Amino acid sequence: ALAALVETAANLPDMHVPAALAAGAEETLRFLRAAREAARDGRGASASAFARDARKVAESAFYHPEFNAEMYFPPEFSMAVYVPLFLPTAFPLLIGAMWDARHFLRRRRCAAAWRRGARTAEQAAKAKAA
Repeated sequence: ALAALVETAANLPDMHVPAALAAGAEETLRFLRAAREAARDGRGASASAFARDARKVAESAFYHPEFNAEMYFPPEFSMAVYVPLFLPTAFPLLIGAMWDARHFLRRRRCAAAWRRGARTAEQAAKAKAA
């Protein structure tokens, strides 16, 4: 399970690895070292218990809810999904915003000419030229 965890993390380098998951991997390695030392010293039951604990911790780390390779999508894939959906709506929104800005500026210019006394478009053009 620990080898599969390492392989998954190596295959997805951009994926976030939570601190709890890293701590679980370190704890697994600590249990495995203790199992190796116990086996070297001839304590088979203790080595077996350490190995069982190491496997349990490694399995819990591999199935950690925040570390789910099936639910991980790289940013490039997310862009490939969302750009075709939102790009067709972005163009009309941009054109509408430009039209609104132009209309706002035209209305503001017209209101300023009205305040200066121009009551028709011809009077506003003469006031602007003068």
